[in-house]
Amino acid sequence: MPRLSIVIPVLDSTTLLEEGLVSVLQHRPADCEVIVVIRGDYDDPYNLRDEDVRFVNAGEASDWLSLVNRGLAVAAGDVVHLLACGAEVQEAWADRALAHFEDAQVAAVAPLVLTAGDTERVLAAGVQVHRSGAGSARHMGQRLAAVPQTSQPTLGPSASAAFYRTEALSAVGDQLDAFVGPALADVDLALRLQTEGYHAVFEPTSQIVLPKETLPTEPAGRERACHQERLFWRHLSSNGRAAQLAMHFLAVLGESLWGIATLRVHQTLAGRCQGLCDALLGRVRYAKRVATSIESARSLRLEAAQRSKGKRLVETQRPLRRSA
Repeated sequence: MPRLSIVIPVLDSTTLLEEGLVSVLQHRPADCEVIVVIRGDYDDPYNLRDEDVRFVNAGEASDWLSLVNRGLAVAAGDVVHLLACGAEVQEAWADRALAHFEDAQVAAVAPLVLTAGDTERVLAAGVQVHRSGAGSARHMGQRLAAVPQTSQPTLGPSASAAFYRTEALSAVGDQLDAFVGPALADVDLALRLQTEGYHAVFEPTSQIVLPKETLPTEPAGRERACHQERLFWRHLSSNGRAAQLAMHFLAVLGESLWGIATLRVHQTLAGRCQGLCDALLGRVRYAKRVATSIESARSLRLEAAQRSKGKRLVETQRPLRRSA
């Protein structure tokens, strides 16, 4: 079983954190670390550090994405588990998800996220992307009976509760990208992993109960349209591009007509135009950055080969420790 790092970003409520951590500490796997990323210092009235909980101060000005990415950067496990503040878990919830990582092509596992106070109502069963560039949680708001009862392929997990292979994250940049905004960052990451040839799995027996108010909120108006446009153009495939563009045009047209009815069409179109310009510039910069990274990696490999003179370099790993 791979080593697990559980990363919990905390924006405000330490009360929610403490309530959720009770179940996490009770049911966590043996080979596991728990990292709480928080804005400022934590007083630790319940001596959680004695339970091998590691607190990382990300700074008072940090937003939700900054907290998440800081946690990803310091995690030492083979698999990292993003878990929203206040989430409650069940026995073996992590083991059922971790079993899928025995397949080297699986980069992410989406657990089933249920609504606190109404565990028959689904918050997320993975994520999906629409032709307009919008992304959303699958089965959100539906009854539990509507969700598949067996594991199956999916686009990717919701960042509110997600398992990611650390090696796969490294292949696509190690973090959730603020370029598409916090509400679409998990969809963007899922698409980046898919582009690299990785797979994602939805595991319904890995269940997490989460207060709805802890989810990242999607912005409205111009900002929302801008983020969706950035997402669409960033991931426009070379296969079937004409069909994708046609469907995207129809989706944006429908959105604009609705905007006329609600007197918000100017915000929608302005956001779409801004997102298009940003995405096209971003693709050029990204291509240059990738080329530079490849050239740098090639140089480092050559230098390492010359230094080692044919000897293998072995990197030691410090095992994770869990208290009794």
